[in-house]
Amino acid sequence: MPHRLHAVATLLLGLAALAGAGILWTRLRPPGQEELEARRGKTIHAAAETLQADAARMARVAAAIQGSREFSAIVDGGGAEVRPSRLFAVLGRVVPTEKGWGAVYYDAGERAIAWTGETGSPEAAPAAVSGPWSTYFHVTRFSLALASPRRAAQETRGVLVVSRTYPTGLLRPDLVDMLGLPGGPTRTRLRAEAPSGQGGQGLVALRFETAAAGIEEEDASRARTRPFAVVAAVSLLLFSLVPTRWSGLGVVVSRLALFPGAPIAEKGIWAPLLPV
Repeated sequence: MPHRLHAVATLLLGLAALAGAGILWTRLRPPGQEELEARRGKTIHAAAETLQADAARMARVAAAIQGSREFSAIVDGGGAEVRPSRLFAVLGRVVPTEKGWGAVYYDAGERAIAWTGETGSPEAAPAAVSGPWSTYFHVTRFSLALASPRRAAQETRGVLVVSRTYPTGLLRPDLVDMLGLPGGPTRTRLRAEAPSGQGGQGLVALRFETAAAGIEEEDASRARTRPFAVVAAVSLLLFSLVPTRWSGLGVVVSRLALFPGAPIAEKGIWAPLLPV
C-alpha cells in the first residue's frame, strides 16, 4: 500500500479510536440529576419557543386573510352566508397546510360559515384566555387559537379564528415527536396541560411525565454519546474506502459504532426490536 494511503488509513483509525474512547467515557459515566434537569429544561424551552413562533405565524395568517380583497368583498358585502364556497377557498389558500393548522370564520350570530384544516373545536369553553388568544384542551389534544374580529363601519361582522392543534402527550406522538424538538426521539413524554388554578399564568403548562426508572438516564446517555458515535462511524466508513486488507471490516464496524448513540423511542423506526 502506498505511503500516503497508509497515512490516511492510520489517521482515520486514530480518529475512530478517539471517538471510541469518547463513546466509552459517555456511556460508562451516568448522567447526574443536574444534567437531566438541564436536558428537560432545554426541551421545554424549545417547545415554548415553537409555540410562540406558531402564535406569531397565526397573527400573520389572520392579517393576510383579513387584508385579502376577496375576503373583504365577501364578508363586508354581506355575502358570507350566500357565497360560502368562495370563503372556503380564501381560507384554504392562506392557512398553512402543515399538520394541526386550521381556521374558522364565524358570522355575527356566531355561526360557523367557512373553515379549513383542523379547526380545534373553538366552540368549546376555553381553558385559558389572554387577550385575543385562547387554548382549548381535550384528552389527547389541545389547540392554540387567535380570535380576529372583522369590523366594518364600526360594526362587528364576524370573527376569524386561526388555530393550530397539538398533542397533549397523553398518547404518542407528543410535542417532541410532532415538532421535532431537541431531545427526541425519546421514551419520555412531554405533557401539555391547562394552567392550574385561577392564578395560573400563560396559556399552556408544559412538564415531563415521570418515566420509569432508568429510561431518562438511558436517553440522556445515548444523546451525549451520539456525536462520538457519528464521528466513529464516519471515520470507519471512510477507512473502508481505503484499499487495505481490513477495509471490508470498516463497513460492519461503522454500523456497530452507531448503536451506543442511537435513540430509543416507543414507536417508529427507533423502537427496540426486543424489550429494553
